[in-house]
Amino acid sequence: MKMKNKVKYIIYIVACCAIIYLPFYAQEMNAGIIHFKRKLNLYKKFKNWDDIKEYIPENEKNKMDDFRMYFNDTMAFFTPVENNKYDPYSWATSRNKTLQLLKANAYRQWKELWGEEIMIYDSFPHRQWKITDSKRKIAGMECRKAVWQQNDTTRIYAWYAEDIPVSCGPESFSGLPGLILGLATEDGSEVYFAEKIEFKLSEQILHGLPKVKTKSFTREGLKQEILRVHKNEKWAKKYVKTLFLGIY
Repeated sequence: MKMKNKVKYIIYIVACCAIIYLPFYAQEMNAGIIHFKRKLNLYKKFKNWDDIKEYIPENEKNKMDDFRMYFNDTMAFFTPVENNKYDPYSWATSRNKTLQLLKANAYRQWKELWGEEIMIYDSFPHRQWKITDSKRKIAGMECRKAVWQQNDTTRIYAWYAEDIPVSCGPESFSGLPGLILGLATEDGSEVYFAEKIEFKLSEQILHGLPKVKTKSFTREGLKQEILRVHKNEKWAKKYVKTLFLGIY
């Protein structure tokens, strides 16, 4: 076989293998388990509290928590990793469990308020993302940066992997053309980053989903319920105003 024909033959074989392999590769990227680390700076998170330093010493202002997200092309379940350790600042942070129903464009989120677990069941919040050309690697995946202007003073940064074609992310975040592997508030008060990704189908995608029936609200319904129950409290309106700010 002449050298020119041999080169053409090799290119043809490589191309055929790529055509056969790529669909399987894409399919494998549609499901897996992602290990997230969350870092909270409690001084920044509660910067409007004049006396926050009286409750939290300087050497304990940074709080770390572990989460896992099980996902496939129809749903994602984001849940905290339980460690049974005493947490003196559990009052200052949330450890939500969030189920995203991608085809229904809806989510369920279980959160604890004043010792009682409640569920929010609503459509995904509408977030208008601005996609940038900035890129970085997270957990071995190349990610593109997107920005959401949450309100006049708060911006959220997201880094999503276009090679993972599932539109979901930590907490209730979604709406980007790829899976979100990094989330951060502009001031660094809340940061989520993936540390490890396992691409595999998981039978445990709903493992840890609360089985006990709880009170259910929409986002707006929860706000109105808090205002109704605590209508005589000065802090109620301020609390409701900030309830769904930041990363939730």
